[in-house]
Amino acid sequence: MPFLRVVLPYILGIFPALYFNVRLDILWWIIPVLFLFSVFAHQSITDFRYRWVFGASLSLLMFTLGYQMTFRHLELNSPRHFSHFLHAEENVLEGEITDMPIVKAERVKVNLSVSKAGNYGENNAAEGNVLVYLNRDSLSENLAYGDRLFIFGRISEISPPSNPHAFDYRNYLHFQNIHYQAFIADDEWTKSAAGGGWWLRKTAFKARKKLLIILRKYLPDEQTFSVGSALILGYKDEMDDEVRTAYAQTGAMHVLAVSGLHVGLIYLLLGWLFDKIVRLPGRRMRWYRGVVCFVGIWAFALLTGLSPSVMRAATMFSVIIGGSMFLRTARIYNSLAFSAFLLLLLNPLLIMSVGFQLSYLAVTGIVYFQPKIYSLYICENKFTRFVWQLVSVSLAAQFVTLPLSLYYFHQFPVYFWLSGLIVVPAASVILSCGLLLFFLESISGVLGMLVGVPLYYFIKFINLLIFGIQKLPGSIIEGIWISGTTALLLYVGIAFLAVSINTRHGRKITYGMLILTGVFILSAFQKGAVINNRQVTVYDVYKNTLIDFISNGQAISLTNKELSERNYSFAVQNNHFAQYVNNRKIFHIENMNHADDVLYLHRNFIQYYDKRFYVLDAVPKGTGQKIRTDYLIIRGNPYVKIEELSDFFTFQKIIIDNSNSRYKAQKWREQCRENNLRCHYTAEDGAWVLNF
Repeated sequence: MPFLRVVLPYILGIFPALYFNVRLDILWWIIPVLFLFSVFAHQSITDFRYRWVFGASLSLLMFTLGYQMTFRHLELNSPRHFSHFLHAEENVLEGEITDMPIVKAERVKVNLSVSKAGNYGENNAAEGNVLVYLNRDSLSENLAYGDRLFIFGRISEISPPSNPHAFDYRNYLHFQNIHYQAFIADDEWTKSAAGGGWWLRKTAFKARKKLLIILRKYLPDEQTFSVGSALILGYKDEMDDEVRTAYAQTGAMHVLAVSGLHVGLIYLLLGWLFDKIVRLPGRRMRWYRGVVCFVGIWAFALLTGLSPSVMRAATMFSVIIGGSMFLRTARIYNSLAFSAFLLLLLNPLLIMSVGFQLSYLAVTGIVYFQPKIYSLYICENKFTRFVWQLVSVSLAAQFVTLPLSLYYFHQFPVYFWLSGLIVVPAASVILSCGLLLFFLESISGVLGMLVGVPLYYFIKFINLLIFGIQKLPGSIIEGIWISGTTALLLYVGIAFLAVSINTRHGRKITYGMLILTGVFILSAFQKGAVINNRQVTVYDVYKNTLIDFISNGQAISLTNKELSERNYSFAVQNNHFAQYVNNRKIFHIENMNHADDVLYLHRNFIQYYDKRFYVLDAVPKGTGQKIRTDYLIIRGNPYVKIEELSDFFTFQKIIIDNSNSRYKAQKWREQCRENNLRCHYTAEDGAWVLNF
């Protein structure tokens, strides 16, 4: 497995570049020296005692190469990045759309690869990517991959998450080399040219657009179209939220991501068709078959958008095809390592893609653990063997990806094995029928109906089964919160167990069990420390108020009546998971009235343990006596002047939430500075959090 020895030090070299990002130009001189020394060591050192010299030099070469390739790939390190030419207010950017525009209810989102940047009258050659949001109209809806745009306006950095433990969208985009965004009005952009881009990818996008029209014709409702377009074409931009949640909570979401299953089906289908149609002598047959399969799987990969999982699968099958053409058998671990090395050489940032990580872990787990799990039970007939094989594949994949899934998604789908029995065979049927539908529809609409109508009802039936599994008692365990360190330790424990199974070494089993026991003890201590903590949070929710009081696994939330359940959950869910909240109550600010041992609510006054709060949403009335409070929370755009608040209250700090207009909030903030008052504005400073 030579590529395993290459890819591991290369990956280790990526992380220092990502997290330290220090320019080391001298490494470009060291890399060729290490390369020549590695060649010399491999050719000249024959004594086995000194073979480590070659291994060490090769590992150091790959580590250095990983660092330099990553540093070079980070666009902000380029002196030509367009951010160096930005001005405070008005900017002009010219660039090319690098992907299919995403059309939402009110806006159209495009990824623009910048070629020129500056102010009016400037024309600086530049590079870099920017997310552009355009108002949805007939012009923006018709934009396509390869179109060139001029945009005029303010370009801003993508903001970090404003609420505690919220999804870090800025970090997610950072690893896609996107750091800026622009919200552009109708009169601030124009299309300067059309028809650019890579012709092959442009052809794939045009073909996918036509195929999506066919699917919409035969899959008219959103839920069936969501599943059909995702399974057949890898198109998830318009996926129904209810469908996404159901598949995620039943452990079937991986099927909606085009991956090895789909690429494998394309490979088998093309090979079968070629064998049935073409008759050639042995060697020519082998080579032509290989070329057809190679072109077919990469055409499918292009058609489905080149996601990390489909690129991994396409690269692996390319190795298998190459081996068959030369009568060589590819070892699966070496093929995995080769595909990972090739993809990371082209784009080192893929290592931070959740899809990339889960895809490689799942395949590794299936290859290593599935035969061992399958051998635990001997089935007597074909049907039970088939069922047990599917279950063993699901168990192996789930076992290896579990720590990472808990770290990213904080939930465990209990019936993943049951959904796997349904969706894996169903995915094969849906993909095969989808491809047949496209072929028959190109001949005749009548022929297309013969496949399209049954396909619609089949997908509808599968959705009903998934929704049924979702509603089973205890179908999902939510709120599991583990740290990155805990996830890493879990993988160390799994690695020891895997090695012990392979070598039958009892000491390694002991090491693995000790590590896993230590993880559980560490998690218990962390949970105890968090639960004993008391926290008050004023969240940043656009045009709304949301205040949390958390202690002993219970959260009491104060909200305005207009706040939707979806916006509430989006703001608080991850923080509640991190604080191990298992019970929550919601009260509306408009009629606050509650009293217990820890929290007292009455009108605008709040006492939580020994902390006092006053929610100011109207002009205060004089009572002849100042109201004593620790924190003054301003919400709902009251007509107040900061300098006059001292006549009514004694307080330590003012918190201004995002239910207030930005104009008023900034004016109040300026008045706080003038009066030497402590102030926190959630729309600019993020959520306000008090731990005590």
